[in-house]
Amino acid sequence: MMYSLGIDPLTEFFDALDNPLTRKYYERRIRVFFAHAGIEGKDLGEQASAFVRRAKEDPSCAYYAVTGFVRFEKERVERGEITAGTLTNFVKAVRLFCEQNDIVLNWKKISRKMPRVREFASDRAPTREEILRWYSCQAVSQDIQGN
Repeated sequence: MMYSLGIDPLTEFFDALDNPLTRKYYERRIRVFFAHAGIEGKDLGEQASAFVRRAKEDPSCAYYAVTGFVRFEKERVERGEITAGTLTNFVKAVRLFCEQNDIVLNWKKISRKMPRVREFASDRAPTREEILRWYSCQAVSQDIQGN
């Protein structure tokens, strides 16, 4: 069964992005997703059309492509190659592409498979010695400046 796409899937995706810089990042991320999913085509437009066509014919195909991608990138997070925030940004691009092209997936189920993003700084409070060293450096700096 062949589906008439009407509007180009890539155009639908890019129309949802106002900021040119965001568009550039999302384009790169969707390329990575299509490469991982094995979507072939001579350019990004053909890959987008092929993915949408395949997803409309077999919705489970899109689900398995996305979860396979999440699983692969999650392993990279665990190895320390990327952060959980980077994975979240990749999934945002894939999710927007799917939503703009009416590919319905259970995003709640997919998001449960993703590692949690740290929402706090990785710094620490300075030790007493570090504070004293900082103050002594400030005092020396003021002596040099003649204050």
